[in-house]
Amino acid sequence: MTTNAQAAQLVALLGQIIDDRVEQAVAAKMAEITQRQVEQATPQLPKRLNLPMCEASEILGVSTDTIYRMHDRGEISLFKLRGRTFVPVAEIERLRDTHTHNQASADQPEPPKPKRIKKVKLAPQK
Repeated sequence: MTTNAQAAQLVALLGQIIDDRVEQAVAAKMAEITQRQVEQATPQLPKRLNLPMCEASEILGVSTDTIYRMHDRGEISLFKLRGRTFVPVAEIERLRDTHTHNQASADQPEPPKPKRIKKVKLAPQK
């Protein structure tokens, strides 16, 4: 009789161990999937220092003409090498961070503007 009771206890213990292992494996898989989703959601910049103009325009979501206009206004730096125009990755990150900051501040309501006082002409006293 004792061997049957011991066997039942052993089976119960093995069941708990298996359940714990399954829970750990599921938790690890869920963490991996979540990490993968985060990585896919945020576009990663290439590991290069400079990008050709066409790639930079795709990342920023603007045309190459817009990037040239931004350069003319002094908003972004460009350089040419063997006839090709490149944009430093640091400039793209700066523009992206500035855009995110501006977008976040745009969500906040603007403070009310002071009311303009009307000028009233007084009639001369008699």
